[in-house]
Amino acid sequence: MTEPYVRYTQAQESGDVQAAATAALEAWHAGRAMQVDADTLKALGTNAVNAHFELHDWQVLAEIAPEIAILHDLAEQQEEETALLLVGIALQAADNEGDHVTYGQALPFGLRLAARHGHAHRSWTEGMLVPDPPQTAAEFDGAGIGDLEDAVNQMLAAGVPDARRYTNVVVSLIDQLQSEEQFDRAWFHMEEAIQTLSVTDENGADDYRDTVLSRVSGLLTEGFQDSASGAERFAPQTRPVWCAYMRRTPVTLEPGAFVEFPMRAMMNGNRYAVVESLLEVPAAGGEPAITDMHYEGREERAYLRSVRQAIRESGFRPQCEADASVYTVRRVDLFGLAELSEGRGGVRFTARGRVETAYFLDTVLSD
Repeated sequence: MTEPYVRYTQAQESGDVQAAATAALEAWHAGRAMQVDADTLKALGTNAVNAHFELHDWQVLAEIAPEIAILHDLAEQQEEETALLLVGIALQAADNEGDHVTYGQALPFGLRLAARHGHAHRSWTEGMLVPDPPQTAAEFDGAGIGDLEDAVNQMLAAGVPDARRYTNVVVSLIDQLQSEEQFDRAWFHMEEAIQTLSVTDENGADDYRDTVLSRVSGLLTEGFQDSASGAERFAPQTRPVWCAYMRRTPVTLEPGAFVEFPMRAMMNGNRYAVVESLLEVPAAGGEPAITDMHYEGREERAYLRSVRQAIRESGFRPQCEADASVYTVRRVDLFGLAELSEGRGGVRFTARGRVETAYFLDTVLSD
């Protein structure tokens, strides 16, 4: 660890950005392997992020920024602002790389942080928290359905594919097929991916498989008008995987209810707000019950009214192997001003509100 760190400092002093980034990443990996103390590991990781961000090396940033954000969040000192910044970098990197796996992991973590510290960090929500969901990975920019299908088939023909690369390409393919209303074809690739990722022993395989499974509910509703559990549509070998996923990750019936952005509240100066809701969701499906709500921001009633209405209008997919009568779910709604336009006589508030919602089997509300 010491040797690459010395090379990192020397490269920094000489202005060799590429050498500094390479050495910083080596020092970070060495520190992890040696299981050094958290503060040292955190410092090594931050060095690596800073160096690779200067190079816009999105692939490396997508791999390391989420873990380093967690280290800062767990620090005894108040370092949530740094953690939020690192999550934003991870999302930016995932967006540039088309990395659905990193995006799916970083977004819920970022929402948790924003909900926990929303009063201090609302400015971070403007355009930073939620880039547009990633599309095709950088190497497949501009690729059509046929090109993506060829890439998937080539990966499978070569043997056990690299799980991250395979997942990102297959999810991009599923999304494109669904947008073209080729639902049966999308379903075939989705089930094929679940089976492929269920037998790999690569680290993080469960996360890759869950990234594919996150597309199932929308595909069931939009493609097959299926508002039941959806289990019967799966092949026997993939059905238990879907049911297990729903037990640990209750899913809404896509596309879900839109949360109306409270324009009057925004015009009164509250451009950012976070609402957390603790819900009890019936395992048999139906309307969830609100058991607790937590709010950060001004104009409280306007935002809470919007979220309550959205919750009333939303439904969760029934569990196919229910082991409880209700499931506890935490919902986070983040409101942020996305854009303004200037008109005659001053600023015209024709903004669109940006809202993101995430669901967790997590019963802890904000501090």
